[in-house]
Amino acid sequence: MRRIRGSKSAFIDGLVEKQKVEMESKFSRPHYL
Repeated sequence: MRRIRGSKSAFIDGLVEKQKVEMESKFSRPHYL
């Protein structure tokens, strides 16, 4: 785990990380085909 800079920025980092993972999985194997 990376160093904690504050709960708010850590929370935002988590959201960004989640979105990035979702986007990558969406692009690597598109489920709408």
